[in-house]
Amino acid sequence: TVYYRRHLFLHEATHWIIWKLYGGGGSPWFMEGMAEMHGTHSLRDGALQLGAIPASRELVAGWGRLRLINESLKQAKAPSLSQIFAFGNAREDHENRYAWSWAACIFFTHHPRYGPILKELYSDGKLDYSNSLSLRFRTKLDPGWDLVQREWNAFVSDLDFGYDFSKSALIETAIEEFDTTGNAWQQRLPVRMPLATHRGWQQTGVVVQSGKPIRVSCSGSYEIKESLGTSAERWTIEPCGITYQYYRGNPLGCVLGSIVSDDPEESTKRWETFRVGEGTVIDASKPGKLFLKVNEPSSGLSDNQGNLSVEIALVEP
Repeated sequence: TVYYRRHLFLHEATHWIIWKLYGGGGSPWFMEGMAEMHGTHSLRDGALQLGAIPASRELVAGWGRLRLINESLKQAKAPSLSQIFAFGNAREDHENRYAWSWAACIFFTHHPRYGPILKELYSDGKLDYSNSLSLRFRTKLDPGWDLVQREWNAFVSDLDFGYDFSKSALIETAIEEFDTTGNAWQQRLPVRMPLATHRGWQQTGVVVQSGKPIRVSCSGSYEIKESLGTSAERWTIEPCGITYQYYRGNPLGCVLGSIVSDDPEESTKRWETFRVGEGTVIDASKPGKLFLKVNEPSSGLSDNQGNLSVEIALVEP
């Protein structure tokens, strides 16, 4: 396609520019991921933008990276971050490797904490074609590797055409988690918090415990724009969402939850979600951190307006 010929030119040009500027290409995932990232572009009215997540499939005919990522996730064959860092130069299955390398480079370069670390490492004059960059980057990330994995899986969960980093990136703040021993856990509840309707997954600070059910209640109203089709109509909705439109199996605009456990196996997978709506009782089978969000594609979050309140309380026996 016309788009993909430009994409291939920009991909190969990026290899040359990185070599010219920094003396090498970096570890295979970085070398191909950065070339894919800068090859993925938009060209409108003579203005060229590099490194963007495409707004729609129609704008990048022949690209296919999101399709390959979705297929890997559905088949539970997605590589972990550790496996991506260890990619070699083997040519087998290279399309999947390119897709996941692109995703990793997009994730890290746009992240406010990890992006500057990666840039410092690849621009220090020591770039070669070995796995040295991966090893040095992993050493920098290791003290918070559980958090890196959680943020990576949140990114993968919402990754779609038009993904908006400014609204969907999971940026956790330091919240003291509940003491789950004795009566202290019960004394910290209920928790009341606002839920931003124009943001992706948001932490609640609650660690759900097995055998200790909690109730999540949501109230308020907010406006979202119709996300499917061409209409610019705005709808005022409540936490149950609207069943006129669905996104990924749930009503558009409804409140969703996910219980996220630290994953020692480092697997890459989408977060399992459940519908909260106006309220639900969570009786978890295993402990994990509770996250909430409004169900809408990342590309449609920025224009949402309104207030949404959440209360999390212990279910009395």
